[in-house]
Amino acid sequence: MFTAAGKAYLSLAQLRAKKLDEQEGVLYRGYKIPAYRDNYGRRVLYFRERFPCFDSYDSIHENRYYHWYAILHEGGVALVYIEDEKPGTQVQENYRPDARPAFYTPSWIAKELENAGFFADEA
Repeated sequence: MFTAAGKAYLSLAQLRAKKLDEQEGVLYRGYKIPAYRDNYGRRVLYFRERFPCFDSYDSIHENRYYHWYAILHEGGVALVYIEDEKPGTQVQENYRPDARPAFYTPSWIAKELENAGFFADEA
């Protein structure tokens, strides 16, 4: 259980309550980034990145991912972060692309959130 953007979630599945149409997804490096609505009707984008691979053994056997869920809400953007095989969920309220995140967040996520219009009202 965790709280993000002022709402309680019993599981990560509540962030993916409803899958949105293809046109509401975001294109990144030729791939669609999945878009959802959470249990509260807020738009959520889901990002994931594979753990680093340093040699051919890693490439064959590494199957863990980092996961981020970006929740667009009235107060801004909340970012939910988890790692495979690591317990717990981390949340950064009021995520800003120009601020240092509280946990590992690659720069391409901020760019994709901007492309998706998550920061459009701030200009």
